[in-house]
Amino acid sequence: MASLKTLLQPLVARDYDIAIWGSGWKEHFHQLPFPIPEKYLRGPVSYEDIPKIYSSAKINLAIQNEPVLITRRTFECMGSGGFVLTINTPAIRKHFAIDRHVAVSTNRTETLQQVDRYLHNPERRLHIAANGQKETHDHHTYAARIREMVEKIQPYVEAKKENKIIFSPPQKIQKEVFPEVNFSLSKKKKSYINDVDLSAKRSSSGSRSHAADDAGIYLLFKVAEEALYEVTFAQLKLFASIPPSGEPVLNVYAIELPWSVQSLRCGRGPAISKNPVGTIAINKPFQTTYPWNGNWYTLDLTSLVKNWISGKQMNYGLYLDIAPPKDGAVYFTSTRWRGNPYIGHFEYYVRLHPRLEIEYSKMV
Repeated sequence: MASLKTLLQPLVARDYDIAIWGSGWKEHFHQLPFPIPEKYLRGPVSYEDIPKIYSSAKINLAIQNEPVLITRRTFECMGSGGFVLTINTPAIRKHFAIDRHVAVSTNRTETLQQVDRYLHNPERRLHIAANGQKETHDHHTYAARIREMVEKIQPYVEAKKENKIIFSPPQKIQKEVFPEVNFSLSKKKKSYINDVDLSAKRSSSGSRSHAADDAGIYLLFKVAEEALYEVTFAQLKLFASIPPSGEPVLNVYAIELPWSVQSLRCGRGPAISKNPVGTIAINKPFQTTYPWNGNWYTLDLTSLVKNWISGKQMNYGLYLDIAPPKDGAVYFTSTRWRGNPYIGHFEYYVRLHPRLEIEYSKMV
């Protein structure tokens, strides 16, 4: 969103002649950090026609999502001969020469200055576009990336053939473990809830809240020992996909007996620990704009995961329930979640799925 604010917002405010191509702009209008007049929206376009748009535009705004990454469309635009104005990031500086292959901006004022500069200097603009196209074709094609990968791994392949030790194990490794099972169970109806969201709900007697159908969440993760390593940190990470009701507190329990999806479908939940292994307070403002940092909730489970891996405690998963006396409801993504009107249809939706994040350190 910072990239949009830097590159697009000042041009919208000055009413430049802008064309925004692609689907989803109208549907996800509420997620944008500033209003965009509908006259700028040109709708979807076929992939075959995209190079024509890139090469015919006087200036293409290349929106970047992360400072250390360059979007695929930036390379596609430059490869098509389009002149690119983008934000000044470490990744752009690493792969391209500023004002030789690409133009950059660091703030809204500079964006206006750069746009006016290159609109009034077509010869310089076309020269940079041609340089950028050549640089992209020479160094940033799929073939070029594969050649680079082969060059980097070839010494390791040769060493492997000779049974040589080619590198030392790292001091730390990190793993993401996604749940093998993740569902909700309605308490009152005693029914299994196969939904794209994981819902925990609680309502006191007589409440008319939409949390009236009380529910809890079941999660089952498969964790494993890593040879030569020990667990030094583990946390549960959940993403709120729908605005919560109230400010409930979630109790997280260790499940003590085996269970299955079939037992949940029959309305039978397994036994849980007497005391919770931790709590999660649902008290942050819900966010509808990328990167939705406020929608993440975490819980340190280092001790429990260590016990699971060592065998001191059997791993039958986790149960999440809203702690009394507060009423409320909270909704997290499940591994079946692909998007919704609040968050949109994020291309990398898997990054918003529930998971355990485990850090291992090399044993001395």
